[in-house]
Amino acid sequence: MVREDFIYFSGSPEALVKAASLSDAKFESNAKFAKLIDTLGAPAYSGMSFDDLPASAASKTKAMDATWAMVIDRARAQGVELPPNLLPSLEEVTPLLSPSGSASWADDKGFYSVERSPFPGSTLVYGYSGADQMTTVGATAMGVAILLPALNKSREMANRVQGASNLRQIGMASILYANDNNGAAPPDLGALLPQGLTVNVFVSASSGTAIPDAIRDGTLEQQSAWVKEHSDYVYVKPAGKITEATPDTPLAYEKVGIHGNDGVNILYADGHVEFQNMKNAVDVITQATGKKPVEYTKPLKTAK
Repeated sequence: MVREDFIYFSGSPEALVKAASLSDAKFESNAKFAKLIDTLGAPAYSGMSFDDLPASAASKTKAMDATWAMVIDRARAQGVELPPNLLPSLEEVTPLLSPSGSASWADDKGFYSVERSPFPGSTLVYGYSGADQMTTVGATAMGVAILLPALNKSREMANRVQGASNLRQIGMASILYANDNNGAAPPDLGALLPQGLTVNVFVSASSGTAIPDAIRDGTLEQQSAWVKEHSDYVYVKPAGKITEATPDTPLAYEKVGIHGNDGVNILYADGHVEFQNMKNAVDVITQATGKKPVEYTKPLKTAK
């Protein structure tokens, strides 16, 4: 839920509504919360969470004991004996508990977060689970600006890994094709679809290439023709049989530019895939094909 300058998160709808209904001043008016924030030493905060564990431990312990009693009964019915207590008694754990919470903030140098809890897992076991939980996370524009590049980079890394996986599948299908055709290399990428590949394998998650519904539901011949023309991967057909190609012979590569200027995934004849920086990739592909690698062109959006 977004309210004013804050984004609120909670696993409980009731807790979410209650937290969002409180003002920033009311959070700080809670003496336990204010003391915890002071202990954390945050110079300022745009995000925070708070759990009054001493206040919630009794209800959580009671609920856990009731659940464990049911587990014991069901296990006993199966001839299995379990210990009577899953957790320490409330009397034993209460002296160990204290409020738990965190604070986060951002400046022009980065994003920061500090947290404190009595012991690992204390919030999960003894924290609030109902509408009385007081927790919120705020996000400033600066914090979002700092976090988004990191998220985008992580997404691109995942897309790069998926691209390598697609090329490995293309490599395996090429070897299977060669086994069925006396070592001959496939004539094009479209010819690999009968080897168990789907059209999706020929599209990179980093590209804007969209597979038309008519192609997804089309015949094998229609799909093969589409792959030959629109695949995000370029096939480098060996001069002879695949079985005679050296392990460092490029077999296919991603169109240059799909990952910006970072580099290119290249499939080799022995089935392995390497991500090469842009300069090395261009050199490898140019040397193998005698011409510059095919560049990726972002599809134009068509009016509906």
